[in-house]
Amino acid sequence: MRRRALYKKLVTRVINLSSMFRDTSQIWNNKLYLPASQGTILDIFDLQIETVRNVTLPASRNRYTSAIWSDRLYLHEYNALTSGNMDIIYLNTELTRTILLSPNAIQVRTNQVWNNKLYLITTGVTDMIIFDLNAESGRSVTLPSNATRLTSHIYNGKIYMPTSNQTLEIFDLTTETTRIIPISTAPSFQLYTSQIWNNNLYLPAGSGTTLEIVELS
Repeated sequence: MRRRALYKKLVTRVINLSSMFRDTSQIWNNKLYLPASQGTILDIFDLQIETVRNVTLPASRNRYTSAIWSDRLYLHEYNALTSGNMDIIYLNTELTRTILLSPNAIQVRTNQVWNNKLYLITTGVTDMIIFDLNAESGRSVTLPSNATRLTSHIYNGKIYMPTSNQTLEIFDLTTETTRIIPISTAPSFQLYTSQIWNNNLYLPAGSGTTLEIVELS
C-alpha cells in the first residue's frame, strides 16, 4: 500500500511585470503595488484575477521605502544630498501629486505609520522626521547617533530600530524619547531585515550564520 504524501506539492507560477528595479511594495484593497526605484512606473497587480497594469509616477526617483495610509500610497525619495520629494498616489482615483518635505528627510530606508503620522527613519544621520498625514507637515526629532538603520518595527507603542552600532534604539511614540540597549550582531554583518513574533524581535545577520533574538519587555 502506497503511503499518502504528508504535504502537498508546492505550486509556483510566474507573472510578467514591467522591467525595472523594485525595492518596496504594498498591499491595499486586494492589489499589490510595486513602484519602480529609479523609474516612473507603478505596477498594480490584481491579486484576485492576477493581471498587471501600470500607471506613471511623477518622476524617476530612488524609492526604497513606502507606506499606505487611508487610500494613499506614500513614496519617499531616497537621496543622500537633495531628498525631500514625496509622491502621493490616491489609490481610488490613481491621481498623483508630489510634495516637498520640510524639514528635509534624507537617506530613509525604513518607515512606520502610527496614529496618523508617518515616521521617516533615517540612516547615517541623526534626524527622524515625523510627518503629520492629516496636516501634511513635518517636524524633526533627534535620534541618538548617525548609525545605519535599515529595518524597524512598531510594537506596543514603540519603534524598534536595530543599528549598525550594535545597539537597538527604542523610540517611545508617546513620550518621543529614545533609549538604547546593546545587541550582539557585529556592524560588518548589517541588519537588513527583522521580524517580531510572540514578544521577541528576530534579527538575522545580513551575512554570516547568526540569528539574534531580543526578548521585548
